[in-house]
Amino acid sequence: MLDLSLSGKASALPHLQLIKDKAPEWLLQAEPPTHAALRKASRRPVQWLKVARKSSPDQVAELQRLYAEHRKHEHQVRPMLDRLSTLEDFARPLLTAAIKDRFGLEVDVTDTWLFHASRARVDQSFNTASRDPLTQANIALRAATQSLLKAALQNFEAWETAPGAMDASTGIKAQVFSSFEILGPQITGKSLPISPAGFAALCRELDLGGQYQAHIQAVFSTPSTPDETEDAAASRLRQTFMQLEASSIRLQLQIASLQQQISPDLQGALLELLDGKQQVRLDNRPVNCSVVCLGDIELSGLLVIGKDRDIATQAERIVVYIPDDPVAPLKEYDSVEVFINELRDRMFINDYLNFFMRFIPARHRSALFEKLSERLYPKVKKGGIFERQWLEREADRNARLHLRETVLQGPLLDNLHERKREALRDDALFHGVPTAVQDQKTFDERVQYFMDTAFNVLNIAGFVVPVLGEVMMAVTAIQLVHEVYEGVESWAKDEKQQAFAYLFDVVENVALISALGAASTGAAGIPAVQAPEFVKSLKPVDFPGGTTRLWKPDLTPFAHDIVLPKGLQPDATGLYTWQGKQWLPLEGRTYSVSPATSGDGYLIEHPTRADSYRPALRHNGAGAWLHELDQPLEMEGLNLFRRLGYSSETFSDSTARRIVKVSNTPESVMREALTDQRRPPALLEDTARRFRLDQEIERFIEQLEANDTNAAAPLQLELLSQDRGWPSNRALVLVDAEGRTLQTFAPAYQPVVSDTLNITVHADQPDALRQVLEKLSNNEIRTLLNEEFGAGQLGMSPRLITLRAQLAARARTTRGWLFESHYRALNTSEAQGAQTLQKAFPGLPPLVTEELASHASPAERLQLVTERRVPLTIPAYPRTEPDQ
Repeated sequence: MLDLSLSGKASALPHLQLIKDKAPEWLLQAEPPTHAALRKASRRPVQWLKVARKSSPDQVAELQRLYAEHRKHEHQVRPMLDRLSTLEDFARPLLTAAIKDRFGLEVDVTDTWLFHASRARVDQSFNTASRDPLTQANIALRAATQSLLKAALQNFEAWETAPGAMDASTGIKAQVFSSFEILGPQITGKSLPISPAGFAALCRELDLGGQYQAHIQAVFSTPSTPDETEDAAASRLRQTFMQLEASSIRLQLQIASLQQQISPDLQGALLELLDGKQQVRLDNRPVNCSVVCLGDIELSGLLVIGKDRDIATQAERIVVYIPDDPVAPLKEYDSVEVFINELRDRMFINDYLNFFMRFIPARHRSALFEKLSERLYPKVKKGGIFERQWLEREADRNARLHLRETVLQGPLLDNLHERKREALRDDALFHGVPTAVQDQKTFDERVQYFMDTAFNVLNIAGFVVPVLGEVMMAVTAIQLVHEVYEGVESWAKDEKQQAFAYLFDVVENVALISALGAASTGAAGIPAVQAPEFVKSLKPVDFPGGTTRLWKPDLTPFAHDIVLPKGLQPDATGLYTWQGKQWLPLEGRTYSVSPATSGDGYLIEHPTRADSYRPALRHNGAGAWLHELDQPLEMEGLNLFRRLGYSSETFSDSTARRIVKVSNTPESVMREALTDQRRPPALLEDTARRFRLDQEIERFIEQLEANDTNAAAPLQLELLSQDRGWPSNRALVLVDAEGRTLQTFAPAYQPVVSDTLNITVHADQPDALRQVLEKLSNNEIRTLLNEEFGAGQLGMSPRLITLRAQLAARARTTRGWLFESHYRALNTSEAQGAQTLQKAFPGLPPLVTEELASHASPAERLQLVTERRVPLTIPAYPRTEPDQ
């Protein structure tokens, strides 16, 4: 691994080590064009990868591993490919030197021209009868005029070395031009003192095609050490190429699997074939590999994998591998026919047919392209019966492709390698013709080569197809982004741009340092990378398993768009339980939280991403929560009060200020309690409890006065049971949805008789008072509502209105009593020694005595409990209770 410890510039970059550790090793050693491609690919959305990262993260990691392995094999092959010159690069210096030696001229062989007059022939067949003669003559002259390099590569027959042999029968002379111009049926130009016949003789002697074949052979068998034989080198290079081919197909297999374009059984069968197994079976039938033929011409590199279809009684699934296909490089099809139809449909996509031509041998490429074009876009007669008619090409979406298979025998990778090498040799023979082969070609074949200008370049790159360069660059970029940064999906566009640019700048910077030598002066000239403020603000966070990423310190993406049910009550810690989850309202947002697996505090859960970072929370057990981004020492004013667990939904700002003032609680005390995660100061907590209770009673009364059925059921039943008109033999029982008793309210002003009847009220059902009246007799209701004797019976709704008004009036007149009774119920102290303190200081609120008891030393607490007297070391509280 690269050591950057000595690079001052590198080490100064924020988060450098993290980024360096996340980047694949091959990327840190890659050249600038690769980094440019990576940067560009990061802007390309890859939808299947987005889905796979959520559903199959392990498989995505395996894809990255396979790609790193592929890059390793590619790196091993690269030196050999660098030695394999293109045909033109190989031949150009040889031909230039030979011309200078033979004719004493230095010429640019790509911009000096041989006019082979005898080849300037116009097609007189019926097929061209309707074409313009001048155009035909122009085409013929251009085909007969080729650069010296191209003419030399196609070579000459022996008869062409005779003086005047290349002249036309019409008397037009063959010439070598430094420049030329074709005007209609005439060609003129500046001649060079090079005899066409002499040039032909030179080319036959030079035999560029033969030399290139020897070059190919040498490249594939060059020893790497003095002790290695050519045969051993050839065997080693063969294995290296086959490993590269296998890694390419494995990559495509993994991508197809992530895209759900291949079934596991066929994927497994193909992996077995790549491992060298020959007797692979599926459903107890042999699995075959076939090459694809278009007519009688084998397509180089295409593979069909599937169960033996010679003995099949129904359509069988197949997998087809088309290297570097822009639509689907490797995909499973329900049958051969489905594949053929889909391939035909692709051929109507712009430029797909040109892409597909790479698989056709060079000597057949032009003819097959023309045949395919005729089949896909046949001429169709246009015009009505009584109109002028014409032929027009029109797409035939039902065109048939004459494809067939040839089953391979022997190991798959050996077959592929041999066929690719043979295709390379044959293409080289076609473009660079050895003298011995040239003598066997017909004159018409050679003329046709120069007429076909679209595909007359040898494509060495086709020998080793770069596997999904753009796609894998996009995969690498996206994976690297998500390995380094956390929560990118929720960032603003400009934040993403800053972070991505910085990431790729750092990777490129590290690669440059690696190339120039980080520990030497070579790195001094590398431009410094400027970290944007946004990147500087990112916080390193740890994930289970030891992974670290950079997170934008912001809880906004973690908030849920949810409204908790009205009336839902929190537990003692301030959490609400709803729909199987625990919810925490905090600063105007609602978060889903869960206990940390370590048992220490809670974690905030992301609404959509289960694998998201989960910010930590801690609480004081009494409703005050702090998340990891909080800075309590910087909080002040109402914010301090709110963060102690008193939400704006409970207390308005004006009420909150009154509570703080009445309790006489300094900000410093609140800040200390919040920082140390202690309960709020006792006087503050007691004051808040009193204000909350007062608000609840007032809200309850207002709801009754407004005939609101949602007024608190327990309070309604309590007031009802205490009414003087309530039946003495009736008790009210409040139960939950499961029928469990929550509270029982016996009649207050009448002695309980032995035949007391319970009236059950369901807390989960609306309108508690209606439930009660529906179970009382008419006489009981009349007595309860003090209805006049002899008056007509009222309906349920008017009676409910009367009853609510009656209870509201009673609540107002007994409000003080209601407050005190409920306040006492809220203040049942369980702290050891608190009752002793309460008796000694009856004016102290119970919460204050609890606080005093909790602060007592063990010896003081023992005296409080056993001797039931207050130690002199516990001072009387300076205040008895808050003023209201």
